[in-house]
Amino acid sequence: MALNPAPPEPASLKIMILSTPKTGNTWLRWLLHYAYDLPIVELPMEWSDTVASHLPKRFVTHQHLTPEPALVRWLQRNGVVVLTTVRHPGDTFLSLFHFLKWNREHLDAAAEALLKDADHPGKQALRYVQFPFPQIYALSHAWARLGAHVVRYEDLLADPLAQLRVVTARIAPVEEARIAMAALLCKPEYLTRPGLVDPRHLRTHTARSWARQLPAEVVETMARLEPYKSACRMYSYDWDAAGPAPVEFDYDSIDPFHGRRWFDNGEPIGASLAAIYLRDREGGRERWPDPTLTEGESFWNWLRLPSVAAWMNTGYPPGTLTNLMWAVYTMRPDLQAAYKDPVDHDRMAFAAWFISQAHTENELPWGLLGPVQEAYCDHLKSGGVGAQQPVAEITSLEIIGVAHGAPLVVRCGSRLEILLELRLAGFIERPVLGCTLSNGERGVIFATDSARLGTPLPELAAGSYRYRIGMVLTVPAQECFLAVGIACLDPEGNTVVIHRRVDHRRIVVEGDKTTGFAWCEVQVLPDATAPDGQARQAAGAAL
Repeated sequence: MALNPAPPEPASLKIMILSTPKTGNTWLRWLLHYAYDLPIVELPMEWSDTVASHLPKRFVTHQHLTPEPALVRWLQRNGVVVLTTVRHPGDTFLSLFHFLKWNREHLDAAAEALLKDADHPGKQALRYVQFPFPQIYALSHAWARLGAHVVRYEDLLADPLAQLRVVTARIAPVEEARIAMAALLCKPEYLTRPGLVDPRHLRTHTARSWARQLPAEVVETMARLEPYKSACRMYSYDWDAAGPAPVEFDYDSIDPFHGRRWFDNGEPIGASLAAIYLRDREGGRERWPDPTLTEGESFWNWLRLPSVAAWMNTGYPPGTLTNLMWAVYTMRPDLQAAYKDPVDHDRMAFAAWFISQAHTENELPWGLLGPVQEAYCDHLKSGGVGAQQPVAEITSLEIIGVAHGAPLVVRCGSRLEILLELRLAGFIERPVLGCTLSNGERGVIFATDSARLGTPLPELAAGSYRYRIGMVLTVPAQECFLAVGIACLDPEGNTVVIHRRVDHRRIVVEGDKTTGFAWCEVQVLPDATAPDGQARQAAGAAL
């Protein structure tokens, strides 16, 4: 059976790009990451059942794996979308030649010998293209023969917007605005910002470099050898050194700033802001048709406002977590790994990073950072030192079936299933689990907890626990964020909050099936789908 036999399920979308190195696989991976809000995972160089068992429900990844039977069976059985990238053989070799100059991990003897050619391909390059490189270059063609969707690097280069339309049409349809956003976010100078892709992986981001840099003897040899001949015939490549220059895509055509470099208040427009405009505010073009304006209800002023998440913890000034900060955070996996809880425990550490590093790393004007510094210093001046490690902590919060960072659009009356994990450092006699829906500065729109619901939790000892919350969203149409909290009751029955965690996903409620402004049907239960040991601990027995 061939690969990609049927359309995938969007809720469990898995994409693997399996191809020859230096053919655009990193670029394509990031395009699909932004188009589908898929988490990026890294694969090792060898496939195994252990690798498969650790993959998440939804992901995009790439690797240079050979099509072994066990891997092909797993791809077919799990409905994985498989793509492969191809590139002109001369440019592919040249890119690999320069890549090996700085990345010398896992070099074999042939690659070690290639380093003797110093900065320009020479005698060793001639030998390399005759022997080891044909096997490397043929990898993409092997996956293509098995049914992988083929993506030409040159097509991505000429028009990433059009090519991404073609690719997503084969996988699962994507809105045009989202395709434009993904293409712009993967513009080379955006994609190579700190925390994303090492600039050396995208050294030239062009085509036909072989015509200028490969010696004639190497070109003549590759032109008459397989698998290069078949690739040229199949994918419309040639060896005409005098051929036309590659077409460059006009990124200004999808840039909301249209190439302008200054706001109307004189502040510079950095590389990140166009991406934030498209990514974080899908309706931005209608709300702010001219994003360079800074007065009134402008994009500039929206960036400076506290985010919805900022209002979920009143222990910090709202200005220490602005819309801009939240957008930068959700765009950078390295920040999400370093500051796992920017609403509570990592709030001031994230703010300190933002003040000191975002100006350079994300090219942000100081006019957007200055107010954050003021709020940060006011908090320190008032004696605020940040949160201490609590006796209980919510270590994981997941809305089941929703990708990390993806907006969740639901009809009013729909049911959410929320899975959370707790870690306790000590004993809690009268624990309480609660959940809250909040809509920014307008505050809480709905809140309840296990005590109010009449389903008190048992005493909890130190250990790990897992709970499931079911919530029917019967609130008016609006955008909101979800937070859950662990608390306890004091001797007088007052609720003492211990730890709160906010989900990063924006919930968009549509429709009008409400039963009142401030009521949702909620259940708080131990997670019945957890393994036996975790189910027992959720019921009150520590692991």
